[in-house]
Amino acid sequence: MAAPSSSLKRRKRIVRLAFLMHRWLGITVGTMMILWCLSGMVMLWQAWPVPDPAASRMAHGVIDLRIAPVFPRLHEAYRSFRLTMAGRVPLLQTVTLQGLTTSHDLRDGRIVMASSGAGSDARDTGSSSLLSPDDVLDDARRYALATGDQGVLTFRGIKRDDQWIMNTKGRETGFYRYDSDSTSGSILYLSPLTGDVVQATTRQSRFWAWVGAIPHWLYPSLLRRHAQLWSNVLIVLSGAGIVLTLLGLWIGWRRLNTGRHISPYRHIHYLHHIAGLAFGPLLLSWIVTGFLTMNPGGFLARRDAPDWTTKLYTALPDDMPDTVMASLSAHPDRHFRDLRAASLGGHPFLVGTNADGTTQRLNSHLDPFPLTQNAVEAAVRETGLQGVVTKLERDDRFYFSTRHVTRSFPVYRVTGSDGVQLYLDGQSGLPLLVVDGAARGSRWIIYGPHDFDFFPWLRLPLTRLILVFPVLLSVTLVSLAGGVIGLRRLIRRRGPSGTRHNRKATTPPAGDKKHS
Repeated sequence: MAAPSSSLKRRKRIVRLAFLMHRWLGITVGTMMILWCLSGMVMLWQAWPVPDPAASRMAHGVIDLRIAPVFPRLHEAYRSFRLTMAGRVPLLQTVTLQGLTTSHDLRDGRIVMASSGAGSDARDTGSSSLLSPDDVLDDARRYALATGDQGVLTFRGIKRDDQWIMNTKGRETGFYRYDSDSTSGSILYLSPLTGDVVQATTRQSRFWAWVGAIPHWLYPSLLRRHAQLWSNVLIVLSGAGIVLTLLGLWIGWRRLNTGRHISPYRHIHYLHHIAGLAFGPLLLSWIVTGFLTMNPGGFLARRDAPDWTTKLYTALPDDMPDTVMASLSAHPDRHFRDLRAASLGGHPFLVGTNADGTTQRLNSHLDPFPLTQNAVEAAVRETGLQGVVTKLERDDRFYFSTRHVTRSFPVYRVTGSDGVQLYLDGQSGLPLLVVDGAARGSRWIIYGPHDFDFFPWLRLPLTRLILVFPVLLSVTLVSLAGGVIGLRRLIRRRGPSGTRHNRKATTPPAGDKKHS
């Protein structure tokens, strides 16, 4: 008989290597794949904890300016400012045209800022330090009561690396943590610069996060606090998962119809083979898009919004704070928890949060000043922009509600000449969302396939239950079957005393011979 050709030997070695890679990647990375699938099922219904929006609006007390406020000297042009109370402390927050935000204590006009230990020297600037925990305790209490929590709150210190704030903006300064002794076990985090509730969890939401979002995103604080390491670990693991799935699909296709039946395998090997061929493409889609959510190499990474989206909000008049204060003094019967000022296309306006938590758009004299499409179109023209304004009463392709995120309507969508879309709140006129080329690409290439929600009907709770959940369950079955096969392989390769078996002394089952 003629000896096999060198090309045939090479092909056999490649096939053998592919089988070995699939086997050992399944043993090492397969556990992570199973974890991703199981936690993904949880995340269909339970997302990462976030503060309750309605309760957050009720957290601040009614603005109290009975003692004459001391306004700071404002030397720059400002895009917006905000009046609110941090506990018993009246605050003025300003935002420059460059986006720099500063809080001022109106009791003395000084800047509220991080202490020198956090990177700033309050003594040299003449600024005050952070608000005290007692200053903002009332805000924490009001938020807790608005959510039905009547427990006693205990201050637990300033936190920067707690599990629940790792992705919260501003955590470098730290947040005040308050724990409730109620049955709900609430944990609240408040900003020491503004008194805002930046994060809130309950015992229930933390449980679901530990079995859902945290394992799915590899989000334990011990790893997440090292941002680059966390990103690299996810990229490497998901990349290995892609190789594992591709090899599995290739091997499964090769072994199809190679015996007397559709599959040469039996029992759990048969299940892994057939289910892998049926649902492996979906598994590959999910792992590839999960890999791309990390924006490897900067692919579709988020970029700064185009200049025109901020130019639409012009500088406020220099006397705007004085005008607002005069209006508040003239209307002592008007009570606001929050009052924001901005200027859309050169037309100043206020957005007030009333004592009952409702919001209203006002002019500088506190009269109702509703936003219209004509006003938005005029603002676009007056700032020299080329854009098309559309009023939306329901979801579109990029601005839509999900089970975890409720979008407000109506909104005004401004589409610039560069194709970038800016969504404005239909009541206040404040910006909600910017969709540029990278965001559109992410929607269609990454998040649409990954979340399986391209169409509105796919986002319905019933559809998630009767379509998405069974598909995800089937994909999980593929991973679980592979995990059991890998575990059996490891057990068989180890003797009773923990030493490796001599393969020549054992005869593997017929189903496993196909993998050899």
